[in-house]
Amino acid sequence: VLGDLDRQLTLSAGCPGLILYGRRRMGKSTLLRNLEGFLPISVRIAVISMQNPDAFTSQADVLDAIARQALEAIQPEQKATAPTIATLKDFFQWLADCNARLAETDRRLLLAIDEYENLDRKLGEGTFSEDLLATVRESIQTHRQITWVFAGSHAITELTHAPWPSYLVSARTLEVPPFTEAETRRLLTEPLRYSSLWRDDDSKRPRF
Repeated sequence: VLGDLDRQLTLSAGCPGLILYGRRRMGKSTLLRNLEGFLPISVRIAVISMQNPDAFTSQADVLDAIARQALEAIQPEQKATAPTIATLKDFFQWLADCNARLAETDRRLLLAIDEYENLDRKLGEGTFSEDLLATVRESIQTHRQITWVFAGSHAITELTHAPWPSYLVSARTLEVPPFTEAETRRLLTEPLRYSSLWRDDDSKRPRF
């Protein structure tokens, strides 16, 4: 999965957006929160969970949460304050400015929306407007330094409160599969196989 993600993110023309799909407890959220160190240092990572009340109480909240997390990812060495973003027009302009700064420094931003099926639920409740998805689609097509990733346990065809397939028509799906038999055996018998606390040939490395 990491290899596929790396290949998509480093496409010369920019990645057209990704759906990170897998049933519950497959490790999608863990994957997103541990990407640093596995991807090129030029890729900055911002993860927004749609289970966090800071993000789903109102549409203005989710826009603000995305801006804050993105700014922390792009400028971790600075205590920059994200601008107050209340409208989709302001949000799109902020994304455009962000994309321009990334292009100047030859960097990219992975903007991951975790548990994105909750975003669909909020669309159904009327908390978010469908215009939010239209804005995201336009950003995917326009801002080539920014990669939108939607992670969840539902395929876009299973979401019912908006025509997701038409909004994310160019997005590519990466599936997080269960461990193979060999991977499961390695995890159970050599859980510390790649720990740096032991030399590769150290006979004291724990095994079961």
